[in-house]
Amino acid sequence: MKQYKKNVFVRLWGMPVVLFILTLAGLILCLVKEGVWDVLAWIALALPMVLILKYLYWQKNKEK
Repeated sequence: MKQYKKNVFVRLWGMPVVLFILTLAGLILCLVKEGVWDVLAWIALALPMVLILKYLYWQKNKEK
């Protein structure tokens, strides 16, 4: 039973936690580092947006 609860938690909260960590890392990198780190920060901040847009596009096509 505990294994089932763990799987439900990971399936429900896994991706939001990953997106939160990416966003937080991007924001911290923007504030602390410069140079190449700025590029990594932009990638870390853009990736959640790309995934959200991909999901929305997938949902719209799924309804058709």
